[in-house]
Amino acid sequence: NIKQLKLFWALVDLVVDATDKTKTDVKKSLATDLKYIDIWVDMQGNTHVEPQSISPEKMTQAVFNDFFKSATQVIAGWLETSPNAIRERHAEMMAEKRYEGMRRG
Repeated sequence: NIKQLKLFWALVDLVVDATDKTKTDVKKSLATDLKYIDIWVDMQGNTHVEPQSISPEKMTQAVFNDFFKSATQVIAGWLETSPNAIRERHAEMMAEKRYEGMRRG
């Protein structure tokens, strides 16, 4: 669901705005904390950890729902707030974007 994926990246923006981390760093950290990763060993025996894709083509809706719910809780912990406060802030952000879109239109 593209709408939910955009919602996820908006939540990542909350973390970016509150920290010195990039979107990529935040997404990788979330994937690692939630154990949504691939671990592989290269030919030299080095172990690598990579975040799995969260694209709609790679993740079922049910799996994304669980990932998103868990990500909201992790983000709330990072920002020392509640998951409800995260959802409320996101709603405010979306309202601001709608307002900006109306002003441009």
